[in-house]
Amino acid sequence: MDNNFDQWGNNNQNQGQDNYQGPMPEAIFINGTLNRGALKEDSRAAFGLKYGTALGATVIPGLITSGLACIPIVGPLISFFVSPVFQVGGVRVNNRVAAKDPAASLDGPNGLFSIFGRFWETFASIFVTQLFIFLWSLLLVVPGIIKSYSWFLVPYILADNPNMSGEDARDLSAQMMYGHRLELFVLQLSFLGWAILGLLTLGLLDLFYIGPWLSVTISDYYLNLKQLENIDPRNYGSMGGNNYYGGNGPDWNSNHNGGYGPDMNGNNYGGYNSNANGNNYGGNGSNPNGNNYGGNTSDWNGNNNGSNGSSWN
Repeated sequence: MDNNFDQWGNNNQNQGQDNYQGPMPEAIFINGTLNRGALKEDSRAAFGLKYGTALGATVIPGLITSGLACIPIVGPLISFFVSPVFQVGGVRVNNRVAAKDPAASLDGPNGLFSIFGRFWETFASIFVTQLFIFLWSLLLVVPGIIKSYSWFLVPYILADNPNMSGEDARDLSAQMMYGHRLELFVLQLSFLGWAILGLLTLGLLDLFYIGPWLSVTISDYYLNLKQLENIDPRNYGSMGGNNYYGGNGPDWNSNHNGGYGPDMNGNNYGGYNSNANGNNYGGNGSNPNGNNYGGNTSDWNGNNNGSNGSSWN
């Protein structure tokens, strides 16, 4: 695994998103409903603290890809491949700006170019997602719109966990956006007045203020939605079958699914944590093949199933 992503995914004690400095989710989501005013106020404050960084994360990818597209013959093709990766890189930076992370920067291990260590995987995840949305749109416009909002958070999830597969990112995005699709649409629509004002300034206001602020606002929305749903994408998904599937954190159902490094193939499944039903399932490194199943903990029915490394066989 690339060292940059290992630091992002596993050694994150000092990362801005883990020390979120904005309002608690209860202030942004009141009884599960978005408080747009509070969110926009919080994102504006975060945007003001790191204006240059947010501006760069929003503008630089577009400048680079537009410049590449001007190269004769090969330029448009290069721009086509680079754009989705830059999109995720920009989101990665703006997520940290939204988290009011003082270390948020355009360079470094979590900067604009850090995603390029997973270039083809990231490109494929975004490209396939957009392709699926296009195919859904061919059926009818409305299904395409619904899918676009169901999978809206895919770049944000990949920014959190570049090692996650596109399929897992789409599944998790759909789970997170369930019941929030219209909410996000209305949030974007609330910037319409600003967009009209931007037109009156020949796009300058949009370029230097509205666009970066909107980008940080969506990142702020994503961070608060993660907390509301009690989800950490870094602890979700197969990621090749050898990494964290719920380890030391909640799964996508907000339950502790496994612990200390379980994967979808059953390695260390259940150690020290609860299963998807909220019960202690296994212990100290159990797996579904019977090794260390139930040690010092209860099984999925709430009963003590063996101890100190017993198996279900």
